[in-house]
Amino acid sequence: MRNKKKGPAQQYLERIESLETQIDRKRDKMERLYCLATKCTSSMSQSGAAGGGNRDKMAPSDASLDLENEIDQDKAKLRAMISEACDLLARVPGKAHYDVLYKHYIEYKSFEQIAVEMDYTYRNAHYLHGRALQAFEKVLEEYRKERLSMTLEERIKERSKTPLE
Repeated sequence: MRNKKKGPAQQYLERIESLETQIDRKRDKMERLYCLATKCTSSMSQSGAAGGGNRDKMAPSDASLDLENEIDQDKAKLRAMISEACDLLARVPGKAHYDVLYKHYIEYKSFEQIAVEMDYTYRNAHYLHGRALQAFEKVLEEYRKERLSMTLEERIKERSKTPLE
């Protein structure tokens, strides 16, 4: 496999999967914290006997509540990122270019799956992906120029709708 440097278009699209992975990790951590908080613990009675001890549950910690808030914020950011990416992908000329990028970066499909669905060879799916990234890079560059030319007031309004990064 080639160790090729990723361009801005690929980096932009891969942010979506990266954030989703972070959310999944936080959910796993949240589940572990929940299990710890609800796990019954028994303490030994003063006589030292194993049975008959107190059984209580730990209260949810501030850490688990903070983590839950972080997950909610990340999910909102992910929805905004996907929405923005889909809007930009819609500007890519050519349905095949749109399809390969959408399937790979939004639906997380492998090139094998994409090739089968689009009736391409695996090699042609890779080639199409490279061409689609080039087309998307132009769209992304135009989008960034548009944003730079916006007034401060327009940027603030736009930023409140969908964050760029």
